[in-house]
Amino acid sequence: MRGYSQLRLGRQSIENQVYLLTFTTHKRVEYFAKWENAKLLSQCIESESIFKRSNILCWVVMPDHVHILMQLGNSDTTSNYIRRLKAGVKRQLPINDQLWAKGFHDRAIRKESDLLPAARYIVANPLRAGLVKSVKDYPFWNSVWL
Repeated sequence: MRGYSQLRLGRQSIENQVYLLTFTTHKRVEYFAKWENAKLLSQCIESESIFKRSNILCWVVMPDHVHILMQLGNSDTTSNYIRRLKAGVKRQLPINDQLWAKGFHDRAIRKESDLLPAARYIVANPLRAGLVKSVKDYPFWNSVWL
């Protein structure tokens, strides 16, 4: 099993690159199955103070994980964005236990033709998980392709 610091070896953040980011709660505890917690996390994802110069293209909050499709702005990194988001949510939630798992997964979207399929994958997460029968019934997502 690789340690957290080894997960970051070789990770690069490229300005204007689009990334699919995924991160989970500690031990996959479903903290965001609670409506108030999911709402707060959703507001943080959309907060300018957290995403700064980056563009959030699409996201979904699941009970135990989050997917975000973002175009990285100048003078930022995926690691810094995730750090700001995780810390901002942790400060606001009344959870005394460890909230987030260490690290995150990022995948660069290299071809423009892969953007829409990545967004569809993100938005369809609640459907695949059986949380709703229609995407329009799930409140914790957003996409620029509405």
